[in-house]
Amino acid sequence: MNRYLAKAIQSAVKPQTIERLSEFQALHTFHRAAARVPAYRDLLQQLRVPVHRVWSIREFRHHVPLIDKQSYFRLYPLEMLCLDGRFDRKYTLERSSGYSGTPYFWLREPAEDKHLEDHVEFMFRDMFQAHRVPMLVVVTWSQGSWVTGEKFARTIRNLASRGKLKLTVVSPGLAMEEIQEILDTFMARFPQTLITGYPPFLKDIIDQAARRGIRWPDHRVHLISGGEGFPENWREYMATALGIRTINARHSGQIISCYGSADSGIGSGGETPFALLVRRLAAADRRLCAQLFGTAAPPSVFQYEPGRLWVESVDGELVLTYRSAMPLVRYNIHDRGSVLPFLRVCEVLKDHGYDPRRLLRSLGWRDSELYPIPFFCVHGRSDGTSTLYGVNIHTEDIQEALSDAQMVALHTGEFRVHTVFDQNAEQYLQIDLRLNAATEPSPAVARRIEDHLVRILRTRNSEYRHLHECRGTRVVPRVRLTHEPMPKGGGSNGFKNRYR
Repeated sequence: MNRYLAKAIQSAVKPQTIERLSEFQALHTFHRAAARVPAYRDLLQQLRVPVHRVWSIREFRHHVPLIDKQSYFRLYPLEMLCLDGRFDRKYTLERSSGYSGTPYFWLREPAEDKHLEDHVEFMFRDMFQAHRVPMLVVVTWSQGSWVTGEKFARTIRNLASRGKLKLTVVSPGLAMEEIQEILDTFMARFPQTLITGYPPFLKDIIDQAARRGIRWPDHRVHLISGGEGFPENWREYMATALGIRTINARHSGQIISCYGSADSGIGSGGETPFALLVRRLAAADRRLCAQLFGTAAPPSVFQYEPGRLWVESVDGELVLTYRSAMPLVRYNIHDRGSVLPFLRVCEVLKDHGYDPRRLLRSLGWRDSELYPIPFFCVHGRSDGTSTLYGVNIHTEDIQEALSDAQMVALHTGEFRVHTVFDQNAEQYLQIDLRLNAATEPSPAVARRIEDHLVRILRTRNSEYRHLHECRGTRVVPRVRLTHEPMPKGGGSNGFKNRYR
């Protein structure tokens, strides 16, 4: 978040003015891409888009096409997708899991990461007071060319080396023994510690350290999760384990989630104190949840920086416009979700008897930390992708495994996949598979299918292979066998994330 927008957010600028800034950025990103990105210029010419007429958000929505990875990015060489059709001045490469586990690379320009640094500095000052209170930062996302871990660690190092925040960073990635050694040796030497990672891996860290003798309530510990969502009972479990008495209180440990991707960059959205308040109120009040989100349980709720990103919801999916070295213009990221203006959220809360300013004050937050910026909500993936420890598990990979000659005689082809958090906040991947009439359910059949799934996933998905090497049996899918038809929404394409 740049310093000018930060000042605007903390002053009396109206939310509508801030949201119009986001519209302006979307229009600017569109015209920049139309003029300077060869692939995008070619696409617009093929579709006969009247670029010269797109000067308002209404025209933008009417004329500018939706794109996604398959319909645009995979149709052109990487050079043509970059500004000016060249790799020079694109100072770093980042890798995502891509479609069906095939890695895809994104190029970045320095301004993108400078924007991320400003955003992290703003958040760390407000939420952790890291400009005054020294903090150890342990980054446990995957390292290497995968986007989140390496970029976040570099961002923290830059802020620390410039003296902007009192931070000391270490990035062990998924190396559990190294993480435990770092915590044993250094955590007591800092007044606060931040651990970042995928939700289930964070739980593994906390549980294992407790078994090794660390008394978490003796330390002020914060968690930032990313890569996937989690239910509120996971947050409550972690708060209890860490000795956090009041969730979302300003002067206690924080447990927050962030939204991002290799496509749109990390830190596209985050749980602010207000966003977390909204989600927890909705989790406890079904009528409020239904009016805000149209669901019985709340989705992940984030606020986003309108100076960096424009977010729409089109046919129930999130569509992003983001300025970068490989610009995204009305890019369908295939997350199911919705967009809520700041004032709309405040109005609905008021209708249900909640005063957000008073509630945040009771938790110790200042009025200036009620940021008047828009919200977006994420209900899960719409393209059949599930997640496990932050790794995308694709429909095609499961289907490939189950279509193998060794497997196909056992089942009807109907299956569903759930990312499940059980009552102990443990995450696992469950596959419900309908057997044919000649095959009886048994532990031996389930194990045979599970072993085969692991072999295929390790072959086709490099992120899963790395995860399996680090976590072993913890990330083996659990197969539940049945003769019953799949529920509505099931079938061979019936992937759906479900938390219980």
